[in-house]
Amino acid sequence: QLKAFRSRAEARFYEACRDQLPNEIVVVHSAGWIYRDARGRVREGEADFTILAPQVGIFAVEVKGGGIAHDAGSGRWYSVDRRGERHEIKDPFRQASNERHALLDQLVGHSAWRQWKGNRLTLGHAVFFPDINDSTTLQGPDRPRAIIGVAQDIAAIGAWFDSVCQFWRQGGDDPLGSQGVRLAEEILRRSIEVR
Repeated sequence: QLKAFRSRAEARFYEACRDQLPNEIVVVHSAGWIYRDARGRVREGEADFTILAPQVGIFAVEVKGGGIAHDAGSGRWYSVDRRGERHEIKDPFRQASNERHALLDQLVGHSAWRQWKGNRLTLGHAVFFPDINDSTTLQGPDRPRAIIGVAQDIAAIGAWFDSVCQFWRQGGDDPLGSQGVRLAEEILRRSIEVR
């Protein structure tokens, strides 16, 4: 079953969610989309994980395995493999933020979403580095600790996810609810059969 994951880091994150999060929380792996933005440009995207939490809302989580490096001067981000070699990657925090905004576009742009009973949805993002032990060096003004997961958080994924939820939840937000989970899952992962 874990062959479906692109990396061992994604598999470890999923296993932790499966084993530790409450059953009513739905974790969707690799939800993708293609749509036209407000300017008419075609946009394409994919979230490593979309977490649908009925008591709170919807969260996009980007998972990056191996080490990580950031050159502040150039703005470039790198994944660092076992041999210490750097491989340029997209900014994982910007990537997660973009996924959050694209998820919102996918939901509110779908006719089925009009059935959701709430008014204001909690929608957030986070980045998880299961192979890194220290989160303090990753933190910055656009990278608060509350949205960063590291190796120690794998063993306590529930507490980590609670901190992500608390960070993003605002007064006046409505819980997603089981109806919202069902609608979001239907929009992101609808099964079809054509004969």
